[in-house]
Amino acid sequence: MKSGVIQQLDDPMVIYNRPKNLFVAGFIGSPSMNFLHGELVERSNGLVFTTNGVDFFLDGYEAAGPLSAGSKVVLGIRPEHVLIDDEVPAGAETHEAVVDIEEPMGADNLLWLKHAGHVMSVRTSGTRRYRPGAKLRLGFDMSVASLFDAVTEERL
Repeated sequence: MKSGVIQQLDDPMVIYNRPKNLFVAGFIGSPSMNFLHGELVERSNGLVFTTNGVDFFLDGYEAAGPLSAGSKVVLGIRPEHVLIDDEVPAGAETHEAVVDIEEPMGADNLLWLKHAGHVMSVRTSGTRRYRPGAKLRLGFDMSVASLFDAVTEERL
């Protein structure tokens, strides 16, 4: 609920995995979903999300309607949906990030990473440790990501 208006009424897993808008996406989950601001751009290999010169292929993303190049959007990805190093499948798109802070939480660790001009939180196994300044390879599963219109804040 926001300002007395119900934003989304659905099964909890639907709300978590397919939030209707940016408000719901940021409200549900702890830590909150990561939000990367950018735009959709047409490349030779198809439409991509780009932010600060870094492209994300949208393979596997199920849009609610057509996506248009030139649209200002926000990419949302939950901390537990970011893959690190050996978790990234062979041949998958990878990005480089740098560990800023590690928060050991027992069963898992919360990492704060610098990536593409953004600070992102990533949840990973508590059996591994990461030192500040360490470089990591990241993978993103777009089938569990969310794209939001930057103006209306509605899910695309």
